[in-house]
Amino acid sequence: MTTTRGGKRDGAGRKRGLASIKAEEARKYVVQRVADELESILTAQIDMAKGIYHEVQNGQENIRVYQRLPDSKVAEYLINQAIGKPKEFTELKVEERHEVDPATKAKINRILGIGQ
Repeated sequence: MTTTRGGKRDGAGRKRGLASIKAEEARKYVVQRVADELESILTAQIDMAKGIYHEVQNGQENIRVYQRLPDSKVAEYLINQAIGKPKEFTELKVEERHEVDPATKAKINRILGIGQ
């Protein structure tokens, strides 16, 4: 009689339910639709970032009259997708100071090898 300890067992694990199969099919469908329409989606996002306008001749100069103002959030999103999101830095300002007593300071210097 052989006993198995660990390892893969045939038929073990959670069975795939109908809901997970349907969800996977739905995801594949959405991915395919987005891929099919990617050019027009990207064009629309760029148009939103730039704003939709037409130019009007006003004497000697052309003036932009916006039908939809540029959307800075869409522009930021597109730039972040293209070149990556910048790292955020937080400036920390500490105003409270504590003096170290000379005995502790001497121990720290001795451990770090300072002043030997």
